[in-house]
Amino acid sequence: MVDIKATDQTGRWYKIRVQFKGQDRQGQRDLPRGLELDERDPDHDYEGPRKAIIISLLDFDQFPEDSRYFRQFGYMDFDTGEQHSELDFLNLYFVELRKFDRGPGGFTTPLERWITFLNRASEFDRDSIPDELRDPDILQALHALETLSLSASEREYCESAQKALRDR
Repeated sequence: MVDIKATDQTGRWYKIRVQFKGQDRQGQRDLPRGLELDERDPDHDYEGPRKAIIISLLDFDQFPEDSRYFRQFGYMDFDTGEQHSELDFLNLYFVELRKFDRGPGGFTTPLERWITFLNRASEFDRDSIPDELRDPDILQALHALETLSLSASEREYCESAQKALRDR
């Protein structure tokens, strides 16, 4: 499991979780951790929780009874379906990678491109990545993966070469 915590310029919290194996009560496990507040944050006004967004990229079926690969949850009135801004402080997003079974081509959303990349990243390099996935952010992620897969000495050589270029 890999967890990334971040905030954006509006103070909204993001927690991105990549998980390869299911655990009991997954949504309940994410909830308290998603609402943690950093008391050292001088910009926090303590008038209530800041918005938290938890994105779980799952390599297992969290919701086996449902074939949808993307699900989103938030607070709403159960009877009317209304959402109120004063209760809009938590969104949970689940992306079940295994349920997305399309190959390259015919993508309609950036999410579909990213899921395809995540599901098949080991098959690609800069020369073999399909045109549909040649997005600048995906290419940057591919470069990061290629760098991570280098041996320690190869990585050191690349970092030295990049430093020399910056120095020039």
